[in-house]
Amino acid sequence: MKRQHSCPAKSGSLAQLPDDPFHILLNEKQAAAYLGLTDRTLQQRRYYSQPPVYIKLPGSNAVRYRLSDLMAFVAAGEVPLP
Repeated sequence: MKRQHSCPAKSGSLAQLPDDPFHILLNEKQAAAYLGLTDRTLQQRRYYSQPPVYIKLPGSNAVRYRLSDLMAFVAAGEVPLP
């Protein structure tokens, strides 16, 4: 008989984290692909303090982008139809 293990991550609020764009972090290449830009373009935008907002992980040079911030960046550039 197989023993079933309960997974605490499936109960409570932890199970909802991956579905929330605020909690999904993308690296530079993933963010660039999502936006249809090159990583170099994102690097230049960071250098000139231009959006999208990014996160610099403490204790490293790693840069991450929240999916929710990228979605807001795209939405901000939406042009309404006449």
